[in-house]
Amino acid sequence: MKLNCSWDFLALAALALLVGGCASSDAVAEGASADASVLLGITTPTPTALPPTPLATGQALLLQDAAAPSTPEEAAQNFYDWYLSYAQTANPLLDKAYHANGYLAPELIAQVDKTVATSSGGSFDPFLCAQDIPDSVRVGPAEITGERAHAVARTSLDDHWLDLSFVRAAGRWQITGIACGTNAGAPATANATATPEQVVKSFYDWYLAYARRNGSPLAGAAYKASPYLSAAAARGIESTLAAFGSGPSYDPVLCAQNVPLGFVVDPAEVMTGDTARVFVRMNWQGAPSTSQTVSLKLLAGEWKIDGLTCAIESK
Repeated sequence: MKLNCSWDFLALAALALLVGGCASSDAVAEGASADASVLLGITTPTPTALPPTPLATGQALLLQDAAAPSTPEEAAQNFYDWYLSYAQTANPLLDKAYHANGYLAPELIAQVDKTVATSSGGSFDPFLCAQDIPDSVRVGPAEITGERAHAVARTSLDDHWLDLSFVRAAGRWQITGIACGTNAGAPATANATATPEQVVKSFYDWYLAYARRNGSPLAGAAYKASPYLSAAAARGIESTLAAFGSGPSYDPVLCAQNVPLGFVVDPAEVMTGDTARVFVRMNWQGAPSTSQTVSLKLLAGEWKIDGLTCAIESK
């Protein structure tokens, strides 16, 4: 009889424990994992945050471009900081990484594409105006006129600088032109495969850059060393200057007395197999644009500027 009572007591005790466990199931559930770990002697490691996945170069560039620069020089400095960094491990021209760069205007990207496509191996870098990669590029203060601006950038290479043109589009400053030069004003080497409009653009890029940095290329006759001018064109400029004498004069290359803010080169018209002409439109501060005609001739397989007319010639 005692045996049966013992079993009855154990059954009642088990039932009481079961009911008590159900009543506190929520509390048990909340600490179940931790309590079980302690009871079983298991230590659960604290999760460690993984390091962020490095961004690809192109991704980093797009993030960098997200904030619009407030000044032209900031846009240029950001571009060259990125460009030099990229060039340490890869070729931005070969990779065409500059296509995704928000600091470059579409027209400059298109011009660089043409230059790269027509250049032979080992040609100079059109963004740096050099074959060597400088250690640094430092952009000076910009001169801003309305929606356009210019700035001079100095590189770590000896006697080497870049003349930069900008435009502000949709509230964002972008580089529209890069003219090559040195403090001595030596023009870049002409490209034997350049088209007529490329020759004209390269010549005026250099001419305006020289004028802003060193004064008129006419004063020191620097224009005579230009690889973009034929001998006949250089003589024509010299004759025009001589005809002025001591009287009023103007710059026969710019067809004005002042330096324009910028210029636009129209598509070339090839008149015959070895002659062409290009219309150039000069942009001025507070004044209407002016236009002039540049005549070119194919000499020894290269297009050269052969004449300058301060008006649009009729077809």
